Amino acid sequence: MEQAGYQIGMILRLARQRTQKRIKIVPSYEVAEKSERGKGLAEYLHFRVSKGILEELSEQAGDLGTLPETELLRSQYQPIWFEELDTVIADLKRKLS
Repeated sequence: MEQAGYQIGMILRLARQRTQKRIKIVPSYEVAEKSERGKGLAEYLHFRVSKGILEELSEQAGDLGTLPETELLRSQYQPIWFEELDTVIADLKRKLS
């Protein structure tokens, strides 16, 4: 895809934008799946989460305030992120074929 002019940064940004439109953080903690997908790539998601929700997630996790906020939230945004990334890649592949 990079040979066709689609740089990885652009693909990641588009997936991020789509993810941010869909994400709805709720006070329900689940341990996120460990994934090697996307290792070595970085794209930052930005969304607002109330302190109350973070406190509820921390309590549900049995955390004493040591888990980073990203870990408390990962199970809610990671599946959406990978779904959107897969969709962007599939859309571009269809466009190129």
